[in-house]
Amino acid sequence: MRTNRHRFWLVARRDSQLFSIARTAIGATYGNASPGDEDAKREVMQTLAAMIYGQDGHFFVVDYDGRNLVVPRQTQPINQNWIGLRDINDVSITSEFIRQARWGGEYHSHLWFKPTTGEQAEMGTDVIGLQNWQWALGTGIFIVDIRATVATRVRVLSSVSSAPLSILARLPRQH
Repeated sequence: MRTNRHRFWLVARRDSQLFSIARTAIGATYGNASPGDEDAKREVMQTLAAMIYGQDGHFFVVDYDGRNLVVPRQTQPINQNWIGLRDINDVSITSEFIRQARWGGEYHSHLWFKPTTGEQAEMGTDVIGLQNWQWALGTGIFIVDIRATVATRVRVLSSVSSAPLSILARLPRQH
């Protein structure tokens, strides 16, 4: 139970920081643009496409019609409509992103191809809406990466919390 809360905290904290960075990067352009400003949209798409992080991290954008606008690590689907996209377990992907962008919601869990391995892995995705342009801006994290981070932290905490006991055990006993 504690580990699940820790995982959620890690993801929520990470996504909050990432969205803050993305909002800062696009804020002036998006904030000053009209809904039909194609130059501003192009500039924001270029900015977001350049914002990759870690081995597998990136931001993506789909419009509310399901058209894929930004996917930096997989450029072949740009401008394709993914409205009916589902993973191999029949979990809705793009439609759920759009729903989250419009009305908010929880993290969406689905399978996605992990760029570093090329294999499908479970991903937790968070999406916010850029309502003036009817865009869903998202980022996600692969659950296997969360598990690895949590396991490392648990090992470190375990070794730190047992350190005082091991020091005490080595002290000479006084009679």
